[in-house]
Amino acid sequence: LRYRGYAVNDLAAHSTFEEVAYLLLHGDLPTEEALADFETILGESAAVDVAILEFLSDIPLHVGSMDVLRSGISALSHFDPQLHDESPVASRAKATRLLAQIPTLIAARHRMRQGLPLLDVRPELSFAGNLLWLITGREPTASHERAMDVSLILYAEHEFNASTFTARVVTSTQSDLFSAVMAAVGSLK
Repeated sequence: LRYRGYAVNDLAAHSTFEEVAYLLLHGDLPTEEALADFETILGESAAVDVAILEFLSDIPLHVGSMDVLRSGISALSHFDPQLHDESPVASRAKATRLLAQIPTLIAARHRMRQGLPLLDVRPELSFAGNLLWLITGREPTASHERAMDVSLILYAEHEFNASTFTARVVTSTQSDLFSAVMAAVGSLK
């Protein structure tokens, strides 16, 4: 398996999830400066409007996580400042914001089901570290953070499975990015 020409084994051994996400979005591995900018954008984009969090809290607790995620992604679309801009630059920016916000949705719903308070993103942590922090409320150990990082790298691209196929079909109809991702989540479920 290769991501944009790079062997996934090499990426998993030597890269971070942020580097791999950048690679998939931009076509090349980032420079140090581009990676720092990308990490900053991810951190700044992770916050989810309080109205969406309130909406998630109103969904009955018995509703499955994938159903809630699909609904949360739909809600995010209504708050995206570039929703109707389909240019390549705007599409990449929307994908980056969505990448940053999905962990917030996942963690928020998990903590709501557990009756725990929601947490804010910690910019000093990596993407994987923040996901673990937002879910557990504990700063992850280096080994847990790296395990999550590698897991995210390995799940980042699946070539042509059902969810990828579904997203491509929806995209081919010239629908929006959020609809394609919601459909992919529905297929993955």
